Amino acid sequence: MVHSVRLSLPPRSRLVRWGLLLVWTALLTTLGVLGIGVEISRRYAFALAHPGCAGPVHTPTDVGISDFQDVTFAPLDRIHVSPSGSRLTAWWLPSKNGAAVILVPGIGQSRDGLLGQGAMLARHGYGVLLTDPRSCADPDGVFTAGYTEVSDVAGALAFVQAQPEVDSDRIGGLGFSAGGATVIISAAQLKDIQAVVSEGNFYNLGHDIANTGGNNSLLENFYYRVILFFYRHYTGVDARLISPIDAIGNISPRPVLLIFGEHEVNDGHAREQFAAADEPKSLWIVPGVGHGGYIQTHPEEYEARVISFFNEALLSWDATD
Repeated sequence: MVHSVRLSLPPRSRLVRWGLLLVWTALLTTLGVLGIGVEISRRYAFALAHPGCAGPVHTPTDVGISDFQDVTFAPLDRIHVSPSGSRLTAWWLPSKNGAAVILVPGIGQSRDGLLGQGAMLARHGYGVLLTDPRSCADPDGVFTAGYTEVSDVAGALAFVQAQPEVDSDRIGGLGFSAGGATVIISAAQLKDIQAVVSEGNFYNLGHDIANTGGNNSLLENFYYRVILFFYRHYTGVDARLISPIDAIGNISPRPVLLIFGEHEVNDGHAREQFAAADEPKSLWIVPGVGHGGYIQTHPEEYEARVISFFNEALLSWDATD
């Protein structure tokens, strides 16, 4: 006798319950993954707005300079030109040739971040103001990578102009990374900055964060927008307004020197920034280098280029003309 085998299927209601369970499990897993990504994006935005302050670890004495002073200065409101109430710290290396350069370090750095550049300039007689960013003065304060920091540069400029050995018409600025962006944006607004050297600066913070023009996935675009949202939440500033490439054309007829490592040219839009600047301008792409290390890897060429630039901009004319 042949017996038939009958499959025992679960009731329809049980199939529905299993299906709903799978759907909810997938949905909650997706929401969990998205939530983790949003939290990572929020923390990234917070870190950009509150980068902290590493140092200073070294002093000018470590690079053979004993003639320096610990000083403070007040940021100046770029609209009302009045002290903001806080004070920033710096090292001042007095000028021997009547000219001076304000140095602005990168994100997370302190005044020793550009100590090598400062020592080089001092050897050639330049006064040097090595500044701490506002995140060193107030770790809980907000850092905007060049937007509100124009007030800090304005205060530094006023300090240098008040030094008796400095000709107020012979002052330049040099910055690295976010400091380079700060110097460009500041010089576009502060006409007494007579020459600018910017190393490895970003071209537009918002577009840099969002990787504008890149081959982003939908999920990546979502997270980039989350970062931009939280950055504005923490700083009160739309990151897309922090834009050296839009400001650099307003520096002319004062000269600009852009310095980028070979491996950061595309990410930094170095050639596009150079094209946006008006004459006089120059661009040095440092071979074999990424972000930073320009003076360390090519010290002789760095010194020759930067000193020649500042000599031409700040010393080759008669201030009485």
